[in-house]
Amino acid sequence: MSAPAQLALEVVTTRRPGAELEALAQLDEAPPTVALAQLGAVYAHPVASFLLGLSEGSRPAMLSSLQALARGATAGRVGAWSFAWWTLQYSHTQAMRAQAVAECGAPASARKRLAALSGVLRACRRLGLVDPAHFAAVTDWDGIKGKSAPTGRHLAPGELRALFEVCASDPTIRGRRDAALLSTAIHTGARRTELVSTDLAHYTTATGTLLLTKTKNATPREAYLHDEAHATLAEWLRLRGPEPGPIFCCLLKSGRIEPQRRLSAYRFWEILLERRTEARLDHLTPHDFRRTFGGELLDRGADLSTVQQLLGHSDAGTTAGYDKRGAETRRRASRLMQVPIK
Repeated sequence: MSAPAQLALEVVTTRRPGAELEALAQLDEAPPTVALAQLGAVYAHPVASFLLGLSEGSRPAMLSSLQALARGATAGRVGAWSFAWWTLQYSHTQAMRAQAVAECGAPASARKRLAALSGVLRACRRLGLVDPAHFAAVTDWDGIKGKSAPTGRHLAPGELRALFEVCASDPTIRGRRDAALLSTAIHTGARRTELVSTDLAHYTTATGTLLLTKTKNATPREAYLHDEAHATLAEWLRLRGPEPGPIFCCLLKSGRIEPQRRLSAYRFWEILLERRTEARLDHLTPHDFRRTFGGELLDRGADLSTVQQLLGHSDAGTTAGYDKRGAETRRRASRLMQVPIK
């Protein structure tokens, strides 16, 4: 892919739209959280323009895909911010497609990388950096066929019990907060970015209704807590106090509650890792709570449309992927095959 490399290196001696070259080079090397926090300052840049059109939860993955494309096209010399996206020709995007297929392995991952490429090129068109005919030509690639193997896993009841037991055994206020956080996650199926974005004003105690406002598709939806989940969250809120702010806030090492400091999505991940380690469980992610929520509802007879609405999926096919009944049916069928070995 020498041609994209040459095109990208040309940018070193020219100005990019919307920002100085030195600042863009710094963004290339900055952690994703730092780069994403500066989107507003470089909004005229095609990468920033593309990312600003996405939900906050989708931006890190798309930026990572763009970084991989730019680094791959330049042998690692240039990142997404310093890459001359608007100069790409059809031969370049075809080479990027081939590299995505070779590197990603899973078809879904390769499709995600191509979606990022299409998105940044669309931003170039909207910013007047390429004309519509050129955009149509360079994005005229074949789709990537194939279905990826299911990712993540469903948590067994014993695993969930172990997680909550380690929280309960923690006598500090941190144990109460973490129990409420994990309980709300498993009983609502909410994404971690959705959970940490909720404020005290979004929760109706009388009905156990939690309004999720910052969703992936920018459409608010309601989640419902009951029984133990409702009681666990109520206990945390009693300790947190009535001061307006995020439901799940930060704690100092001393245990002091900081009701105005919102828990980050990354800190949610760290909390789960800490509790998983204490409970001696296998690898799991915050999204596994979401898979378990959807799978359990389908397994217990909830219809697909209802579960789709509760999860906030725009495509029912995504919800169907959380259904574990098919695998269990196949497992039972395989047991019917009994052949004497000895």
